[in-house]
Amino acid sequence: MDGAGRGQELVQGLSLLETAHAAVGLVPSSPVLALMQWAGRSNVLFLIVEPIDQLHASWWAVVLLACWAAAEVIRYPQYAMTVLGACPAWLTWLRYTMFIPLFPAGVVAEMALMAAALPTLAAGGRLSLALPNRLNWAFSYHRFIQ
Repeated sequence: MDGAGRGQELVQGLSLLETAHAAVGLVPSSPVLALMQWAGRSNVLFLIVEPIDQLHASWWAVVLLACWAAAEVIRYPQYAMTVLGACPAWLTWLRYTMFIPLFPAGVVAEMALMAAALPTLAAGGRLSLALPNRLNWAFSYHRFIQ
């Protein structure tokens, strides 16, 4: 992945801190929901987009990163200004209004990238565990993504 992709990976990894921020009450979010969002985004970025080279140039990857970036560029200043007790109403309005188109567009992009990855996942058996094995347990990452 290029420099921009590596930057996004670093930012996504660091966003795990949002779970801790929610747990200690620094931001008005649920730590469970923050962890679920982080896990979902990390799955798409680290296990789908990053290792599958043909997805790097996909328009869906552009839409995905644009939606994520736009949402965070609005959300983080709104959080910071709320913590400082000086958040203007227009910024809160913008955060929750932009969520309406950005969240579904981001989800559709995630799903499109996962669908595009299915042939590669099926062919390689990546992140899967087949029987027989010591654990006597099987897992298909391809089926999980389906």
